[in-house]
Amino acid sequence: MDSYGLYYSYLPDIIDTTGSQKASDDTTTKGRVQMTSTAVRTTVTEVTVTTTVRHLNKSVDAIVKAFAKTKEDMKVLEAQKKALEEQIRNLMDGASVGYINGVKRVEILNRSLTKIDRKQLQEVYPEAYAASLRTTEYTVVDAE
Repeated sequence: MDSYGLYYSYLPDIIDTTGSQKASDDTTTKGRVQMTSTAVRTTVTEVTVTTTVRHLNKSVDAIVKAFAKTKEDMKVLEAQKKALEEQIRNLMDGASVGYINGVKRVEILNRSLTKIDRKQLQEVYPEAYAASLRTTEYTVVDAE
């Protein structure tokens, strides 16, 4: 390892049985050894996780089970919503407003969303990217 924290490995190219070295272009050179160096950069991230345990009353089990079931139900409902939305779009056949019995019942609205390309910002303006990073800490409930 050098003073910059980089590791170098020196590996000679193919050596023939006569003791001379064959360079990568298949020319033979005597008395010279070609070396290959590889730089390795490592980044260390430290994460601290603190867990506080509390033994809950058996009556809480019903709440936890209801929470877990609701999360699963939401996944099923989201899939149903997506399928129904696709059916409506197909039935609308390019129209933006749909009437049933003279009453407006459905509308397909155009929306736009403007985002920042974080990857490009980091590549082109790394200082601006680093200066604009914000960390938000929050908790989530995960029930089994």
